[in-house]
Amino acid sequence: MTTILLLTTADTEILAAAGAVDALPHDAPRVRALNPARAPRDDSDALASWLDEATADVEVAVVRLLGGRAAFPELLDALRERCVAGGTPLVALSGEGSPDAELTALSTAPTAVVAQAFEYLRLGGTDNTEQLLRFLADTLLVTGLGFEPPQQLPDHGAYHPRRTDALAGLDPAKPLIGVVFYRSHLVSGNTGFVDTLIDAIEAKGAQAVGLHCYSLRPESDGEVPLLTMLRDHGVHPDALVVTVLAMGGANAAGHPTSTDADDTWHAEALERLGVPVIQALTSTASRQRWQTADVGLSPMDTAMQIALPEFDG
Repeated sequence: MTTILLLTTADTEILAAAGAVDALPHDAPRVRALNPARAPRDDSDALASWLDEATADVEVAVVRLLGGRAAFPELLDALRERCVAGGTPLVALSGEGSPDAELTALSTAPTAVVAQAFEYLRLGGTDNTEQLLRFLADTLLVTGLGFEPPQQLPDHGAYHPRRTDALAGLDPAKPLIGVVFYRSHLVSGNTGFVDTLIDAIEAKGAQAVGLHCYSLRPESDGEVPLLTMLRDHGVHPDALVVTVLAMGGANAAGHPTSTDADDTWHAEALERLGVPVIQALTSTASRQRWQTADVGLSPMDTAMQIALPEFDG
């Protein structure tokens, strides 16, 4: 049976794909979603075997990589070689919020298809992922399922597991802790860890609110939309627990604001809040794997959850 392969470094996109499959008609292609971070890295034979299994019966391959080709060069090159040899359309996409010219050039699917597929995944969520799968099936496999264009979702907002309006009814006499997390967790339904943090904070007598965002990096005007939203609502957290990978420091976006070594490592937007900020770790491993592992975080988690926030200030 025809299969669409989705390789993505974002586990939330795998969760969204799982939800999307449930909404597809019975005659739609099968979907196989995997994280390339779990592929063998130092053994070419093991990698080839992993790809043999991953690409079995695949007629469309989509790969979305945080860090671009440089993150998984051997895997991407081997996958592309297989796609070219088998005449399988390859859609290679950036895991960031903007397209990657190198990945677009490595794609073998039409450029317009690559661009549209990127928009579906950039906007994210189960519904957009369902429409992505329909779009790929219709445009590359001529299935006639029908599809809708990508739908814009809010880039940021407030969340609470038991309140529709997360910012309503806050008590100014009680401390308020904001739990910052990626919007992709919200749209894929992966909010269990946020709910747990909120419950733990509230059990200690404080108030808690989830704050989801696409990024904490400042825009061209120097403002962070999520923090602007809080200011506009008159909400002033007493502390933040931040679970996103980069906190928005000047160097995170590659645009240092000062040549002084003492001034280039500041997460200025958060510093302006004048409240404690705790960088929390979100492991991509399962709870069972975490409990049984001797080394703690995986190399990728260590790089993304510890090293990048350290460099970010």
